[in-house]
Amino acid sequence: MKKSSPALQAEFAHEVFRAWDRHADQVRMADFTWVHDRGPLVARLLARSYGAHNPRFTEYITTLSLRASDGTDKPARLQLEAGAAAAASRRNRG
Repeated sequence: MKKSSPALQAEFAHEVFRAWDRHADQVRMADFTWVHDRGPLVARLLARSYGAHNPRFTEYITTLSLRASDGTDKPARLQLEAGAAAAASRRNRG
């Protein structure tokens, strides 16, 4: 069962920037790799490449991105954009 939600993913994105601010001297970059959700076939292939055969893990892989498979932005993407803009503004000020 999924224990996540779009709201929890957005909260995670927010916390990434809070942690980065607290440890800016130790964190050179953060990377959110997948822009779009993966379909079931790609998720199964990725799960196999990790040596995982658990259907829950495969389902998890389908939801890791910043946009739904139909291209709709998830709240986490919007939060990441806001966090990146705020971080850039802080760093540009000095």
